[in-house]
Amino acid sequence: MPSLINRSGSIPFYGQVSWANFIDWFVTICLVAIIASMTTLLGGIRPETHLKILPLYGALLFLHGLWVALTKNTSRRISLIPVLFLPFIVWLVLGNLLWNSVSWRGWQSLIYVLEGFLFFWVFVNNVRTRAHLAFIITALFTMSLVAALNGLYQFFHNPASIVGTLGGVTITLSELYHGQATGTFADPNSFAVYVLILLPVTIIATVVRRFPYLLRALFGYISVMLLACIIFTQVLWAIFTCIPVFSLIAWLCFERSKVRIYFALISSTLFLGLASAFINLTPSFAHNIESSLVESIEGTRLEVWVESLRIAASSPFSGKGAGSFSSELEQSSRLSTVNYWQTPHSDVIQFILEHGLIGVICLALPLWWIISRAYLRFKQESVGHRLKSRRGKWMPMNRMFLSMALSSVCILFFCCIISKVFVLPAFLLIGALAVGILVKLSFTRTLIMPQGHRVPYFCILVGLFSGISFAVTGRAVLAAQAHEAIAAERLNQIVTKRVHISGDVALLDSIFSEFNWATMLCPGHVDAWVGLSVAQSLKVYQRPEEASQIGLIAKEYALNATTLSQDYWRGWAQLGVAYALCGDYFYAENAFEKALELAPNNSNTNYQWGSFLSHFPERRAEAISAVQRSLEINPENQEARRLRQKLLLL
Repeated sequence: MPSLINRSGSIPFYGQVSWANFIDWFVTICLVAIIASMTTLLGGIRPETHLKILPLYGALLFLHGLWVALTKNTSRRISLIPVLFLPFIVWLVLGNLLWNSVSWRGWQSLIYVLEGFLFFWVFVNNVRTRAHLAFIITALFTMSLVAALNGLYQFFHNPASIVGTLGGVTITLSELYHGQATGTFADPNSFAVYVLILLPVTIIATVVRRFPYLLRALFGYISVMLLACIIFTQVLWAIFTCIPVFSLIAWLCFERSKVRIYFALISSTLFLGLASAFINLTPSFAHNIESSLVESIEGTRLEVWVESLRIAASSPFSGKGAGSFSSELEQSSRLSTVNYWQTPHSDVIQFILEHGLIGVICLALPLWWIISRAYLRFKQESVGHRLKSRRGKWMPMNRMFLSMALSSVCILFFCCIISKVFVLPAFLLIGALAVGILVKLSFTRTLIMPQGHRVPYFCILVGLFSGISFAVTGRAVLAAQAHEAIAAERLNQIVTKRVHISGDVALLDSIFSEFNWATMLCPGHVDAWVGLSVAQSLKVYQRPEEASQIGLIAKEYALNATTLSQDYWRGWAQLGVAYALCGDYFYAENAFEKALELAPNNSNTNYQWGSFLSHFPERRAEAISAVQRSLEINPENQEARRLRQKLLLL
């Protein structure tokens, strides 16, 4: 029986028979597990998902250290390109420590950035063979198939279908997105970005001569499914973005200008024809476009962009700090927004606002250098070469991988300009993967690790220590955010349904417990302290005779919030509520005035101010004015509407 191992000591596809290659395959599988978990579980937007994945990062760092220890001295070379991104990470840490008014959100952003950096570092220095890279790309194809099939299932069978999370939390799809494909994400916009990033990979694998015809036909089938999913998302900007995608693919894959033009024109015409037919056959699509342009995100996107740039201009060099966009927009003195804007739907604008010009330089310069070197390498590769056993010219493997990575990076940057991308950590990993491919094919490993008998043991210890440290440190931050997010969602539900007035007391106690866990895990989490104070204040509806005692406890929680962040309107507004429960009306008025000073165009702030004034008959006119202002900002504020009716009847 012939042996699987050839004379050079290798196995086909697996590679060299050695402990280093064996561990490298484990590293590759770990990378695939991380990115698969992120992309198939709502893009990793829920912190509960990260809590389950953090041990994988610990294992990844340990395996990386073990691989370095087992590598032969002649091959123990490390790439220093990832080190170029360390200044940006240092800048993010300095922002959280010195000037970020919502630093608890900044630390969560730092964990996500570190996840992307560690993924990038390990991918660049491990994954040593084409077989490893092909395995990762095959896994990406599989994940895209899962997302596409789920999107098709949503559109044709169950419009409310949505994937779950690893945290055991029940997730329901928003009614706004029923009838639109969301794939493995929570909204069609994110699914459209995901498909646009992977679309060049499948199309390039289809049109270039590299794989057997049967495999190219399979890639073509996947490409058609992805294009159909873009149409089924009913996201207008994503459909039109396919035109530059086709042009970019034609420019990267073909040598003759005539072929490039024909490919771009024919593919764009066919796709737009299919999209037009779908629009004509689906009246809901036209209605979604019209409503989005008039009522929802698209109607106020430009105003938010302009206001975001104005906020960024107030601190152009340092920025406001990671995670500060939503609070800065809520506290804007020029713009009134009804919806809660977590992002401006432009990552470029959000990045400038949060990190300033210094942060832009720290991130843009390394990326520009990597992409420029990769493009030069791409130009040096031949368009095709002839093989003895095959007819025609076949594209070299390196050029094909460079084409895929360059096109994905370009499309990712374009999506960052006109949409939200990196609010989902999964896209950060996909971007790190694409840039990592450019680094692996364009740069050589220059740093030679020290040699000696103790070096392997040192590498193993460093990998083990760094893996455990990252998993433990990140767990505290993410667990606190998970508890706060779950409690805030439940609190909003019971307040909206007015369950706190005559409902189950145990439900409010469970919410109080979730907020309490968040404050214990992360004492600097201001949103958790505010939520704890709100939950405590709602107990007055069950025990009105204990209003003063309840208010005293709520005041302590709110004071903790204002002490941690003196420029956060929610803390001051809740402090005013707590003082009012205690009967300290003078301090309550001062707290509400501070909240109005910070967020004059916030509907909830004006409502709470009007609710406080309504208890004083001589200030009834001021109360009506405040409530009216709250309804002008947000006509759907039911609490403000009920209060206005009550004041008008008095």
